[in-house]
Amino acid sequence: MDSRNVRTDKRGGICFRVDDNKPIRQWVEFAEVFDRYGFKFCAALCPGRMAGDEDYTSLVRSLQDRGHEIMDHTPLHSVDKLPLPQGADADAWRAMPGVDHVDATRVYLTYAPIHAASLTEYRADVSGNLMTARTPQDLNDANQTRFIAVYLPQTGSVFRFRQIERSGDVVLALRSFWDEDNVDLGELRDVAYHKLSKADVRMTLDARRLLAESSLKLFENLGLDRPLTWIQPGSGGCSDFWRGDVKSCFGDLYGYVAAATYPDRSLKCFNEDDPGGDKCFGMQWGDFNDEARDLDWNLKRIADGIAGHRVLIGHSHFWEHVMPDDWEGYLERVDGILAWCKANRVPVRTYSKWAEVLYRSTPDPNVNVIPELNVDLNGDGVPDGYDIRSAELVQSSGVPDANGAFLSVQNAGTICKVDRLGGLEKGANTFSVWISGQPGDSIEATFGFFEVETTETLAFSVKNPEWTEQRATVGIPDGASQVNISIECTHTGGGILKIGRMRLKAHC
Repeated sequence: MDSRNVRTDKRGGICFRVDDNKPIRQWVEFAEVFDRYGFKFCAALCPGRMAGDEDYTSLVRSLQDRGHEIMDHTPLHSVDKLPLPQGADADAWRAMPGVDHVDATRVYLTYAPIHAASLTEYRADVSGNLMTARTPQDLNDANQTRFIAVYLPQTGSVFRFRQIERSGDVVLALRSFWDEDNVDLGELRDVAYHKLSKADVRMTLDARRLLAESSLKLFENLGLDRPLTWIQPGSGGCSDFWRGDVKSCFGDLYGYVAAATYPDRSLKCFNEDDPGGDKCFGMQWGDFNDEARDLDWNLKRIADGIAGHRVLIGHSHFWEHVMPDDWEGYLERVDGILAWCKANRVPVRTYSKWAEVLYRSTPDPNVNVIPELNVDLNGDGVPDGYDIRSAELVQSSGVPDANGAFLSVQNAGTICKVDRLGGLEKGANTFSVWISGQPGDSIEATFGFFEVETTETLAFSVKNPEWTEQRATVGIPDGASQVNISIECTHTGGGILKIGRMRLKAHC
């Protein structure tokens, strides 16, 4: 059946992701927590690091058999090198497209030519492998993402480096793109160079194909199910993949259905604008942090996210040194999140399942995407998804069609905001709001479509003191996946102005 015929209700949810080949004990204890609730998690593993370890392979097979998703984290936690298969013909590998060179244990992959026209040019001197900027401190801003390598057009090569500080200035000890200590450029004076981020260096299609084929072969040899999701290693070389590059290789050629990329990550909301069909390959993590933040912080993030029709992906390496309450406290926190999800019917799915729901299913256009004022799943006294400003939240059973809650204000100013609201239906939508106050009182609803840099403002005036539902049309522009909404009181006669339930959905 075509999954696009499946209609979903735009309800957001969460995904638990843990990266790297962590100790068996941690995986066993972590899985026991999920087993209590029937939920599944995702593990991003490197199959090349499992070879020859039957105990570890048996554990991973057990996790797969129980429905947890094992994802491809590259063979060796690197996008620029592969393990040379045992007994392989190194000369045959050297001749393969996508291979730059081979040594006794590794295959080193090719990167694409650097397009330097859009990059700032700097000048430097090089002696052997030591590079000194012609302008003092030009090299002092190196970091793990924005400045990870240098490109010297005169050599046609990309170089990684180690930093050496001399009298407050940084000198770079150049290394190969693959981080080998084998660089000697002789004496170069006043040469041009460009600083590169990890997103500036792109692996060739042939190199990406070898990465995919190597992983799939390793999983097969280990007797494991093939992965459906590819996860970018955070410290795996100096190339961060773009989601289009993942789609064109892992997706189109090898049947992967989801991935996580850094430079052009997706929003992970319902009805996300997706002209290239590649947003499912940009599903990066970091939306909540079960590893390092407390339970209340996580529940607030999750509650607000699902109110905005978004999917949130958690963040963990099982790093006990960042856990505020050690390993046992971490497991208790994960248990608390899962128990809360179970009690509140919050979906907990894996990467590949969420990719199916978000990007290959049809959301119900009749769903009201404005969060309800009476929903406060994390119990902090604020309706989920709202930033309440000058208003007071009032619970009352006498509010027509407002689910027993409204916002009350006495002065002009911002009443509330709803940011990053997803689930939008393109084209003409009906916005409606229940209002009660004195004749002449007024409000404005401003819709900020930040992705396409347009706004639309609707004005409403109170006609009588009774609760009245007022409606207007707002157009959702092409290219807009999310909207920031601000509700302002523009005039009040000094009495109480009440704002009840709001709705936003496509014209029927």
